[in-house]
Amino acid sequence: MQYFLFNAEDNNSMLNKNFKSKYGISVKQYLDFWRSLLIKNEDVNLESTAETILKCWTIEHQNVKTGIQQYSNGINNNFYKTFIPEFFLEYPIILFRGKHYCIDHNVLKRTVHEFLFSFALKSKEVKGNFDKRFQDYISKTLDELKIAYKNDGELKKEGELECDFLISEFLFAECKAVKLKPFAQVNPNDDTLKINLEKIIYAYKQIIATVNRFPNVTQSYFGVIITYLPFYFSDGTDIWEIIKSEIENFLNEKGYDLLVKPENLFFVDIKSWKQLINVLKKRGNNILIEIFLTAKLKNRTEPKFEFLMHLKDFM
Repeated sequence: MQYFLFNAEDNNSMLNKNFKSKYGISVKQYLDFWRSLLIKNEDVNLESTAETILKCWTIEHQNVKTGIQQYSNGINNNFYKTFIPEFFLEYPIILFRGKHYCIDHNVLKRTVHEFLFSFALKSKEVKGNFDKRFQDYISKTLDELKIAYKNDGELKKEGELECDFLISEFLFAECKAVKLKPFAQVNPNDDTLKINLEKIIYAYKQIIATVNRFPNVTQSYFGVIITYLPFYFSDGTDIWEIIKSEIENFLNEKGYDLLVKPENLFFVDIKSWKQLINVLKKRGNNILIEIFLTAKLKNRTEPKFEFLMHLKDFM
């Protein structure tokens, strides 16, 4: 997945050039190293790559306190900074008395998964290309399923918003390579969250605009906003009170109906999407509507904050 998303085979991509300039290794070298660990391949040629990664992810113990205080992540309050993992996602390894210590294996796993994505987000030029490849990856997974879908080109109407995909005539999907900013994680009041949810709100509008042009009265409508990282919302009801007025103004302005209700709007991170695709490969495409109907029903009594958790009963 990451080889495709981060265009690892293209040495001339902007992301690869910037990555190599900063770290001295290519995107492919980075991914090859982790793949070799996964398959327990003892390739001595990867030792220099390992040393490079270890060096850039390591902070000396005596520098940790100062490092956290000086770390710029939009949070000025030193107390709040201790609740956010970003600093240790950047430095998951501490050098203490000549030995390297991993802070926590779960933090390290997150670093491996998020490292290239975080790097891509930091450059507007790189980010634009990543957005396109992110959408292309979702399209690739749908092609592998041989499932019926329309893409944004087929859904487009001049002067109107459109989402990225209409899948199986009921599921409206929009890809958004965004993440919740650190301050919203530690201080999730309505005003802070609304500012951080601008792209999510826009994605919801894209879904609403599209579903109003492609109505299907035979079954329920669902929407998914596909993100790289989890947003930890069970569904749209978790943020409805925050975004309600803006969505209602949009409906009134355009004369749209709210055909995808908040409880029918799901946030699906890329790992959950990959697992969803695996379930459909095993069980068949017809089960897709059942998965979303079941997820909606379960969220009423046992909210799941990662879509992956809804898939356990189908695996």
